[in-house]
Parts: sequence; C-alpha cells; structure tokens
Amino acid sequence: NGIVDVQLSHRMVTRKRGESWTSTIPFVGGYLVVWTAAGLLPFAAVVAFAKLPSGPAGPWIAPLAGAVLMLAGLYQFTPLKTICLRACRTPIGFILSHDFRTGVPGAFRAGFVHGAFCLGCCWALMTILLVVGVMNLVWMIALTAVFFLEKNWRGGVVVSRIVGIGLLITGLAVALRPDILPALSGTAGSMPAAGPMNM
Repeated sequence: NGIVDVQLSHRMVTRKRGESWTSTIPFVGGYLVVWTAAGLLPFAAVVAFAKLPSGPAGPWIAPLAGAVLMLAGLYQFTPLKTICLRACRTPIGFILSHDFRTGVPGAFRAGFVHGAFCLGCCWALMTILLVVGVMNLVWMIALTAVFFLEKNWRGGVVVSRIVGIGLLITGLAVALRPDILPALSGTAGSMPAAGPMNM
C-alpha cells in the first residue's frame, strides 16, 4: 500500500497548489522506474541458476543461502534501514520535505526518490525469496505482513529488530546445517521448484 498512500499524499499537495491531477502520473512513473530496475537483478539471478545442471546441490549452496539470510538480518539494524523506513511510514511528510519543484520533472524526481527510499526499506528482506523460492507463497505472505507492520504499526521498528534477530539465527543455522534449507523452503522430501538456492 506504500505507493497508494504516497500517491494520494502527492495528489493532495499538488491539488492545494492548483496543479492538474496529471502531475501524479510522472510521480508514479518515477516510483515504478526504480522498482522495475531493481527487479532486473533477481530476475537475472533466477535465469542464471535455472541454467545450472540439475542434481544434488553443491557444497556452496547452504553457506551462500545462510549468508544471504544473515545479511538481510543485519540490514534490519542499520541506520539506512531506519531512514528509509521513516520516509515510507510518513508519505505526507516525505512529500512536504521533497517538493523539488512543480511540473513533470519535479513530480518524476519526487516519485523516483520515494521509490528509492521504499527499495532501501525492503530490498534486504526481499532477497530472502532467492533462498526460499521466488514463488513461495507462504514466504511472500509472511514478508507482506512484515512490510505492512513495519510501515503502519506504531511498533514497526520493534518488528524490524525481531525479524532481524530471527534472520540472523536462521541464516547461521542454515550455514551450519545444510539439511535445514529444504525444510525452510518447503521442499523437504521433494525436488525444489522455484528456489534458485535450493537446487
């Protein structure tokens, strides 16, 4: 709901300035440019892993998966995460403090910057899908719930910290016990379906 909230906030501000509703279009466009570009990296990773020969997972898979999980956990405690989360939690505050200038260029730039803040808030947690499966519905629902609580609940920062601790512990466990990885992705006892690191 982040893009919807900030879009409505942007429209409210521009309407008070007497601007046309069409200024919101380049604002959304700037936001989508960031997320479209960001989506190319995981897509490339999925394509690359799909080309690997099928068979037993290499010895490097579990340590790499564990490292990804621990990196995502550590990022939850960084100042950058806090700054980005603050920008995403108060869309009206962002609009008022990032009102670069009127017109299409200003609207596009504002949308681009807000998209970058939201990406900075979410990218690390989204890398978890490269470990558990990019189409893993259970994990997608869980991450959506985390994003919602982080951005909308008063205790969102606490949620970030708890999730960070959980990921650090889980990542260490995966690195030390590779047999945990299939269970984590829901592929225990069967061949993995969508997780590039579960091959």
